[in-house]
Formats: sequence, structure tokens, C-alpha cells
Amino acid sequence: MARAFLLSVLLLVVVSFLALCDAQRQESIVISSVGTFLQNDVYGLGNCSYCNCLSGYPCAWVDDFTCANNAAKGPDDNQERWGSCPSQFNCSCFDASGVGFQGVSQETVLTNTLFGVPVGIITHYNNIIGRDTSPSALRITLAITSPAFGPNPVVIDTRLNFNETTNWPTVAQCDPRIQRSNVPCDDRFTFADISQQISFSYDGVAYTMGFSGFVLQQGVTPVLTLTTTEGLTTSAYIYVYINAVYPSECPLPSPSPSRVPQCKAK
Repeated sequence: MARAFLLSVLLLVVVSFLALCDAQRQESIVISSVGTFLQNDVYGLGNCSYCNCLSGYPCAWVDDFTCANNAAKGPDDNQERWGSCPSQFNCSCFDASGVGFQGVSQETVLTNTLFGVPVGIITHYNNIIGRDTSPSALRITLAITSPAFGPNPVVIDTRLNFNETTNWPTVAQCDPRIQRSNVPCDDRFTFADISQQISFSYDGVAYTMGFSGFVLQQGVTPVLTLTTTEGLTTSAYIYVYINAVYPSECPLPSPSPSRVPQCKAK
């Protein structure tokens, strides 16, 4: 019994040591802010290629300055809007369809998680618009600030394909590859390519970051598509993975290197 207990203690010590040596362990970091779209150019990124739709059809940038004190405004004022409102509706400048983003602020997250961490909420304002053409894609660019990343924001971006479907009279006429609700006809956002990532180093830590996808509720695996219902406002978390390789915390070699436990390889 005593021998088994000693072996258990020894195993615990070894595992603890390996955890210290593990260069890809999880660490808590604080994300100070996450901005996207024009963001009033607070990061000095220019007046900006990513704040407009990519299909050649215009998007309108709207915020508190262009639509001040508008009751229809969502909690985010980083929005792209498109499409004219049909004449039978009482429209304001926020009533056309569009997409908005609200980034996290002072959020504590973990590095090296399986599916990434939430960095903000994307919202589709799926309103009825006229027959004018909507965009087929937007560019989503995140400027992420954190003391762990240094004094400058880390900027990652990717394309969001968008399918604004025709609102047929019946659900049976909708695209079955997209349709999920019983309201004709659902729209869909799709991450075009999440293989893009950015790598950088700060304070001895090597980081790799990229998009994981949409998450409709916390604890669910990220997905590449977001399907929304006509006439409703639909929101989802955007997840980003933050992988980090930390400096080894193994002890320096002693005069007898064979006695020094080796760092765990990853």
C-alpha cells in the first residue's frame, strides 16, 4: 500500500513537471477590444478596402453619426447596410438589410483551446428589401488588441460569402440546400476560407491566429455557415483560435545532463 502511494505521488510530480515544461500549455490572456469594418478608423488602418461589399454593389456604412438616436439601431454601430426599402414599409436609415459586429471588451480567454474563443457577435438584420441587388460577399476584418500581443492591434481578415435569396411565396420554392426555417426564404453567410492565419511573436511567445467559424450558442462546435430567417435579426458568435508556443520553463542543464528531465515535445 505504501509503495503504491509513493508511486502515485511520484507520477503526480512527473506530470506536474511536464506541464511546466509544456511549451503549448493553456494560459489566460485579456482581450482589450475587438473592432471591425470601418470602426471610425480608430486603428489608423485607412479608409478602408474591407469596409465595403466585394461584389461591386455599394454598401452603406452606418453608425451613430449617420443614424443618431435611431430606435431601430442594434447594440453595434459598426454596420454595413444595403438594399432599398420597399415603398409600402416605413423605412429609416437602419431599416435596410445589413450586417453588424460588436466585439468583446476586457474579455479573459484561454490560448490553445480546441475550437478557439469568442471575440464578438455578428448580427444579420434580415429585412425585406426591394429588387435591387445585394452583395455576394463582404470582408470581415478584426483588429484585436491585448497586452499579451504588444502595443499594436493584431489584424486578421477573411471573406464572408453571402447568399441573399429570392423571397418566393412558398418554402417549397426556396433552395433546399439553404432553407432551414418555415419562412420563405432563408439567407446564408459562409466563411469562404478559414485556412488563412497570421503568425507573430511578442515577449518570447509565438502566436498563430485565425478564424474558427460561427457559434450560435456557447459550447457548440464552430461551423462555417450562418443561416438566417427573413424578417428576423439573427446573431452568432465569431470564434478565433489563438495558439501560442511559450518559452520552455525547463531547468537549465546541470553538470549531469542525463539527470535533467527533458521537455515534453509537441
